Amino acid sequence: MLKNLAFTTKNDQKKRIIKYFGYQRSTKTVKNRLLQKIKKLITIDTNPVYIFRELISYLDQNKIISPGYTYMQMPIGAIV
Repeated sequence: MLKNLAFTTKNDQKKRIIKYFGYQRSTKTVKNRLLQKIKKLITIDTNPVYIFRELISYLDQNKIISPGYTYMQMPIGAIV
């Protein structure tokens, strides 16, 4: 059913839902904060699962939409 909707309609609906629930998109600034958070978390524990869970928790607490999985995976893998 949703695949029949136009891209602009879907995008408009996503924006409205994000605004309604008070979330923000993953901007460059947000991604830079995530990298800083990863660097800080590594000083506590180098387990990638721990770091990933903490990042998801951080995103949830700050009402930030998670960037794609690959974006989250690459910095963790590079630093660990």
